[in-house]
Amino acid sequence: MDLVDKSNVLSVLRAIATTALAATVMLSGCGSSGDPGPNAASSHSLQAPMPADPIPQARVPVTADPVPSDSSPTLVTADEHGRRMIGEIPYDVWFDDPLGILANDSPLQPPDSTDVAPTVTTIGAVVPTAADASSAGVSDGTDWMRLITAETLDAEVRNIRNSLDQRLRSVGAFNQSIFEIPPQAATLAALSAVAIVHAGDVRWKDRAGYIRDLSGKMNAEPLQRGAKLQRTLLDLFEDITDTLSGSPPTDFEPAGSVEFHEVAEMRQLMKRIELGFNRLKTDAGNEQSFRSEAGMVRHEAAILATLMQIITTEGYGYSDDDEFLAHARPAIDSCVNMVSAADDGSFETYDAGLSRVTRACTECHSEYRND
Repeated sequence: MDLVDKSNVLSVLRAIATTALAATVMLSGCGSSGDPGPNAASSHSLQAPMPADPIPQARVPVTADPVPSDSSPTLVTADEHGRRMIGEIPYDVWFDDPLGILANDSPLQPPDSTDVAPTVTTIGAVVPTAADASSAGVSDGTDWMRLITAETLDAEVRNIRNSLDQRLRSVGAFNQSIFEIPPQAATLAALSAVAIVHAGDVRWKDRAGYIRDLSGKMNAEPLQRGAKLQRTLLDLFEDITDTLSGSPPTDFEPAGSVEFHEVAEMRQLMKRIELGFNRLKTDAGNEQSFRSEAGMVRHEAAILATLMQIITTEGYGYSDDDEFLAHARPAIDSCVNMVSAADDGSFETYDAGLSRVTRACTECHSEYRND
């Protein structure tokens, strides 16, 4: 209950106690003969003293019966429902010890803050613990749920798995795909690192460390055509697919602490960003195609937002570069808005976001030359 001013409480208690005592005196003096009983007290003797100094917190002992039945046996009666009465007043309205309550002038104590735990409402995603964050190299408190849902993350990983399966199953397919494989492996490694600390229900989150490191090993050396390297990558890929299915390799343990840049080269992530950006411009460049490709827009915009955020993390060399961040952050926010636009069917919002991303990329590339 809310605390009220102490003086108001005492005023109310004094008024109630005075009324109660006066009624008790009146009732105790009304017998069949009209004479006061032997225990009747004068109104002066029942006035409660008003001490100038606070009285200690000790209370006057509470009696079981505020009006002893032996001194006034006819005072307490019962009505037709069995409810005890004092005259016409219900018995249970009386204070057990009105004088003790009135005399107690000790300060009102607020409730112990440890008794009631405060209610804390958390909006948005759960912030990862330091231990979880360190295992993926993300200790900046990024809200990954804002950028990409667990479903979109899992869908991209599934797309990469299906693509790599086609590109690695034969030497011929591998030889034709040596430029497409590195960006996919880097994206797989980066998204697996995100999965470790993502607040959503990523079904393979407990095995994401394996996938992150195995994907990183796929880009450990420049790709060259030929059966030897194709066999090496296929073995790594099969370990990844087994891990996604619930059977991680028994002869391999993921590292405890790995940062994004250690498993995903920025140049390869930028290739995936460019691929998604071009697809948005080409396949959803007008309102009709935007509405028909809403699922693609939602997916690609989320991937772009996530990868752009990743390359701003420490290790890529731009986390403290204000000029770079001035381009990257608005682009990330625009991608998030584009995801919402796909959900809401707002081509205007999507088009404005895509234009902002285009401008940010153009300005950034004019200042930072990437290989």
